[in-house]
Amino acid sequence: MVKVGTDRYETSCATCRRTSPAQDGALADAEASLKTLAWTVDVDGHWHCPICTTRTTTKRRRFE
Repeated sequence: MVKVGTDRYETSCATCRRTSPAQDGALADAEASLKTLAWTVDVDGHWHCPICTTRTTTKRRRFE
């Protein structure tokens, strides 16, 4: 999650690099908002967009 302004955050998909919608508020609120939009975060802290997480052909990779 990257801060792009005063209390404004966005991230990009670790698989396809699609940018998330910018979220306003505190970091925890921004993360919760993205999760309601079907964005997921893996154990390493990388975000994945709803398109990549619903594709059956996408193989989960461990990003470093």
